[in-house]
Amino acid sequence: MNSVKRKKFAETAIEWTMINIGVAILAVGVYFFKAPNNFATGGLSGLAIILSPALEEIFLNIPSTQLKMLLNFILNVLMLIVGFIFLGRGCSIKTTYCALLNSFEAYILSFLPIPLPLTDSLFLEFVIAMLLSGAGSAILFNYGASSGGTDILALIIKKYTKIKNIGAALIAADFLIAASTFFVYGAKGGLSLGLRTGLYSMLGLFSKSFIVDTIIESIGKNSFVTIITPNPDVVAPYILNSMHR
Repeated sequence: MNSVKRKKFAETAIEWTMINIGVAILAVGVYFFKAPNNFATGGLSGLAIILSPALEEIFLNIPSTQLKMLLNFILNVLMLIVGFIFLGRGCSIKTTYCALLNSFEAYILSFLPIPLPLTDSLFLEFVIAMLLSGAGSAILFNYGASSGGTDILALIIKKYTKIKNIGAALIAADFLIAASTFFVYGAKGGLSLGLRTGLYSMLGLFSKSFIVDTIIESIGKNSFVTIITPNPDVVAPYILNSMHR
C-alpha cells in the first residue's frame, strides 16, 4: 500500500470512527436524558416521545422509555423507506447507516437495568440532553452525515414544494413536533406538565441549533496571522526556531 492509499485509508478510518462516536453520543442523549423527561425537541425521537402516551395504554407490558426507543426505531425505518421512494439516491449511505445505528443503539440501551431519569434535576438533564444532541449532530454534520429522521422529510419538502431553504423546512417540521408537547402532555398530566414539557421542548429546539453551529465552528478552527515587517530575515528564523511555528 503506497503512501497515498495509506493516507486515504487513514482518513476514511478516522471519518467513520468519528461518525460512530457522533451516533453513540446522540443515542446516549436520547435514551438517558431526552426520552425519560419527554424533551421532544424535534426529529423522529421527538415524534416517538409525542406518540408514546397514546400507545402506553395498549402496550402495558413495555416500559415507557423502551417503548419510545422502539417507536423511534420503527419511525426511522419507515422514514428511510419513504426517503428512498421520493429521493432515491438523495438518501445517502451515511444517512441510512447513521439513522439505523442511532435508533438501534438507543433501543439496545433501553434494556439496561438503570432507573430513569438519572437525576432529580430537570434543568440539569435538559442541559446535558442539549449538549449531547448538539455535539453528536455537529460531529455528523462535520463529516457530511446526519441521523436521518426529519432531515429526510425536509429534503422531500424542499424537492416537491416551493420551500427551497432546507433549514426553514427542517425548523418547520421540528417546530410542529416540539409545539405539540404542550397539548399531548397537557392532556395527559394537566396544565403544569404540559407547560413545563412544552417550554423545555421549544427551548431545546432553538438552543440545539446554536450549540451545533458553535461546535461546528470550533472543529478544526485555526488562527492565521499576517506579519508585515521590513526585517523578514530576523522575524522568520525567530518564528521557526524559537516559537516553533
